[in-house]
Amino acid sequence: MNITDERPAVGVLSQGQSVYVVTPPNYSRHRGEKSRYCAGTIVKIGRVWITVQSGLSEYRLRLDNQTDGSQYSGSSYRFLTEEQRAWELARNEAEEYLQAQGIHVAMDSPWRPVSARIRLAEILKMAQA
Repeated sequence: MNITDERPAVGVLSQGQSVYVVTPPNYSRHRGEKSRYCAGTIVKIGRVWITVQSGLSEYRLRLDNQTDGSQYSGSSYRFLTEEQRAWELARNEAEEYLQAQGIHVAMDSPWRPVSARIRLAEILKMAQA
């Protein structure tokens, strides 16, 4: 998969489209649990909000910033398209691998862009194989 440095845009959404609702980590049941990706379906699209049905829950989420509108960073539900989820999972996997290897990427590092960190993780994995 070709990963870019920018998260893919939302694109055009349609009723019935599959998306993922991301639960905030601090609302998870167990300490240390990360955000979860719950599959959902868009049931309603408005000018500002969409409604996503995921299991028995319905989430009202903003189109502009893809969150539930909470003012607190990190504590809001958000939605991702398939492409955005794939990008986020690849980024998270690379960051977790680099951290497990004891590698911290500084802000001014040439390895700072997302695509570079993913490539660095791939290089290190190949070197260890």
